[in-house]
Amino acid sequence: MPSERLNSNPLAGIYRRLLSRASHVTLGVLAVLAMLFCGYDSTSTRASDGTVWLLGRPTLEILDILPHPSGPGNPLRRGDIIVGIANRLTPTPQKAAEVLRDQRPGDTV
Repeated sequence: MPSERLNSNPLAGIYRRLLSRASHVTLGVLAVLAMLFCGYDSTSTRASDGTVWLLGRPTLEILDILPHPSGPGNPLRRGDIIVGIANRLTPTPQKAAEVLRDQRPGDTV
């Protein structure tokens, strides 16, 4: 029987660990956990201006108003349909997003 050299390559141990079943199971579990976190995170509402609306709907409807303790109250209410922003008609939520991208923080629209 031919003799086998031990650790002929210094990276052989790392390579063997990468190909092991335990590393594949660990990576699989981490991938599932990341997927679950992304699913949870995508459903949370984040509003930078106090209103929450979604681009996937055919109309631009206010879904929620987040409380803002300081400053003037928000004139928008839950269920309001927005037809224009900054004196421009916004027939679709995608068009509204384009109009909002042209605005600067602090602008009154």
